[in-house]
Amino acid sequence: MTKGTKRFRSITCGTISFLLSLAITLLCLLSVFKLTALNPEFSVRVLNSSSYSEALHKELKEHFISYGSSTNIDESFFDEVFDSIITKDQISATTEIAIRNFYRNDVKTEVDTKNIDTKLKQALYDYAAKKEFVADEELDSNINTISKELCDLYKAYVGLFSSSYFKTGASMLNRYSPWVDRLFIAVAAFALIAIVIIRLSFKRAKNYLRYYIYAFSGSSLMLIVGPAAALIMGVGNKISIANLSLYSFASGFINGIFICIILSAAVTVLITALLGFWRYRKIHKR
Repeated sequence: MTKGTKRFRSITCGTISFLLSLAITLLCLLSVFKLTALNPEFSVRVLNSSSYSEALHKELKEHFISYGSSTNIDESFFDEVFDSIITKDQISATTEIAIRNFYRNDVKTEVDTKNIDTKLKQALYDYAAKKEFVADEELDSNINTISKELCDLYKAYVGLFSSSYFKTGASMLNRYSPWVDRLFIAVAAFALIAIVIIRLSFKRAKNYLRYYIYAFSGSSLMLIVGPAAALIMGVGNKISIANLSLYSFASGFINGIFICIILSAAVTVLITALLGFWRYRKIHKR
């Protein structure tokens, strides 16, 4: 083989190795995307690990107390309501159902509050009896009105993932998520072809392994630099969301994706190390 042919082969394999590196990076990103953003289990895990429910429970209680002050209901009444009727666990359960419905493209545009409404009415009747209010039609009407308005307030806060724009988002997710699988297959096919071309270009393992090492090490670098810098700089914690509960969920979601990308980079680093060890063995075996 002439020097010109060897040079052409090196340039060609170098280019293919670079493209293979991009393909590996894209495959890792698509895998992370599938396991995080497109995975309801990931979102539920973020929900449970973040302070979303705790913060929302506190925010909702403050609004209920504010409403109660305008209707002459003592704050102690709402302390009991948020200890026994509207709990953090119940908010988590309602939100988890809404999230799973979102991924199933079955978003309910209104949170079911029948159970809460029944318990609130009973608590209000008990409160009225304790305050010795006269039991008449006016009291019934007031309790029904108060319970309805409190349930509407509950829907406005806890029903975030059941809003109309999430219904639109669920429809788009259902329509375009299959393209992620198709893109993954196409990129995987390209990566396999690139691996075969490099392998067939050399007889000695130390030569084709070198280009594999280039590809995986380059991919490792691309995968780790951006997310690591984002975590160090606290990009996920700098999002501008005034609502503390939603901020907690969104920042946890973003940081979780960054961590998963770094973990995928760790896999490519491990493969690079194994390829390097294999090449080392092949060189010194001779």
